[in-house]
Amino acid sequence: FAAMACLACRSFHKYVDCAVMNEVVWNISHGKGPITQLHETQPIPANRSFWSCHFAPVLALAAPLYRLWPSPCLSLSLQALLVFGTAVPLYAVLRPRLGSRQALGLALAYLLYPATQHGMLRELHAFWAGPFVVGLWWALGARRWGYATAFARLALACREELALVLAGVGLALLLTPGRRLAGLAILAGSLAWFALLVGHIMPSLGQAAGYHNYKFASLGSTNAEIARTLLTRPLHAASLFLTADKLANALVFLLPLAGLPLLGGRAALAALPVFALLFLSDLTGTHSYLLYYPLAALPLRHPAAFQAQL
Repeated sequence: FAAMACLACRSFHKYVDCAVMNEVVWNISHGKGPITQLHETQPIPANRSFWSCHFAPVLALAAPLYRLWPSPCLSLSLQALLVFGTAVPLYAVLRPRLGSRQALGLALAYLLYPATQHGMLRELHAFWAGPFVVGLWWALGARRWGYATAFARLALACREELALVLAGVGLALLLTPGRRLAGLAILAGSLAWFALLVGHIMPSLGQAAGYHNYKFASLGSTNAEIARTLLTRPLHAASLFLTADKLANALVFLLPLAGLPLLGGRAALAALPVFALLFLSDLTGTHSYLLYYPLAALPLRHPAAFQAQL
């Protein structure tokens, strides 16, 4: 898949995000910081921090390697390694309950999942958190708090939406006997970090006013209006899920796993917040299985499918 992604890049079958990500990593590797001048289709002033658009400090981890191999193929190969490498911790999480054979089958199912493959091959973006999210799930179950903290920090460094993925994990734990205190801490901390990041940190780095709000025009034009609509007009918000395109994409996400994630109980809740965010958006790409947006929460679908069989 890394080779296929590199061939797609070399034949000009990648899009603007691939160029932006590589420019950011190149600038970091040369001591210029996460600066971009290529995001002309978005309201980011030239020479402003890319973190004002998407908070992805994880890209800095690739910068030293970029000095050795300054090529888009490096970033694409790292993406392939992390996205498909998620199968390893996923297998480790499932093996104690399922046994080696069935756990291996579900890990392979993740690799063959259409949304995983399309999202990885379609574009380059910093949705590299799969191993960290599954690692967090394992560490919390094993009560390895040091590992859990490390995995949570790495996940949050991938993109701002990962705070909602962790909030989902916290929500699932909040309803789990013996894990409620940890769940409450993760849920509250993740939501507080998301609010601080979107409301203050990213704007302070040069984000244009209302940069992300255009994605949710049906809910409002400001953060306050969007929140108020969600709280006071829940039926209107729910109606945004019921378009033909969104329902079709929901089926594509569910059918390969026979719809079992819907029956996954607490495990299904872990993926709920970020998928709700994606499907509330007015932009077609955010909820499409063909793009990379759902990659962060996809690994949680498979534990949910497993949980539904218990």
